[in-house]
This record gives sequence, structure tokens and C-alpha cells, in this order.
Amino acid sequence: MKRLVLVIVALVVIVGLLWVGTWFYLAYQVRSLVASLADTDGVSDPKITCTALDVRGFPLALEAVCDGARLVQGDFTADLTQLRARYSILHPSRIDANATSPLLLADAFTGSRQRLDWQGFVADAGLAEFRRISDVNLTVDELTVNN
Repeated sequence: MKRLVLVIVALVVIVGLLWVGTWFYLAYQVRSLVASLADTDGVSDPKITCTALDVRGFPLALEAVCDGARLVQGDFTADLTQLRARYSILHPSRIDANATSPLLLADAFTGSRQRLDWQGFVADAGLAEFRRISDVNLTVDELTVNN
């Protein structure tokens, strides 16, 4: 009986250690992906940078929080206060994201600038076969556009 208890405890510890290792590996992959988006030229491929990136959510989720998000594509620049994306192990076919206002848009070619403000910005995407997006739901509360 003692031996059975020891085997069960050993299996639980091994599975727990494997889970912790897997979560930290996936968090590393998320950080690497965001870093690779910052290494593009911003002309042929969009350049996406964060002033601060945090990956959290251990043990049942992966949540990437990008403070000071900036997207550059050619002459176009978009600055966002914060972008947050969350993948939960409990809901493996959904990814949730939200953004913090304001969004500043600038076009260096025309010199135009816009500011978008909102109270709530939530996106929910469904994943089909864990490879592609099947549907997207977007909810924006109290959107205002300022020139």
C-alpha cells in the first residue's frame, strides 16, 4: 500500500514539473514571437514593438500584456496605450484581447493624425483546429474619433 501511494505521489510530482516546464517554455515562445515582430523593417512587414512586455497567467492561462504598443507599416504609425491578449487552457478554442484607450494614428505621408478613445474595447476570436481564426467578435463602448 505504501508503495502505491509513493508511485502516485511521484507521478503527480512528475506531471506537475512537466506542466510547469511546458508553461514557461510557451511563455518564452510568446516573448520570442513578439521580439521577432520588432525585428522587421516596418515596410514590407509591419513592425510591432512594446515598451514593456509581460507574459503571465500561470498556471492555466497565457496572457501577454504589451504596454506602449506601436505598429509601423511604411508611413503609417499606430500607438496604443496597452494591448492584452489571453489564451486560457480551460477554453482552448478562444483567444480574448482588450485594448486600453487611446489609439493614436499618424500618416507621415499626408501628415494626418487621429485619436480614437473608448471606454471598453474587447475582442474575442475563435480558433479552428488551433491553426486559424474561425470567427471574431469585437465590442467597442463609447468610441470617439478626434482629429
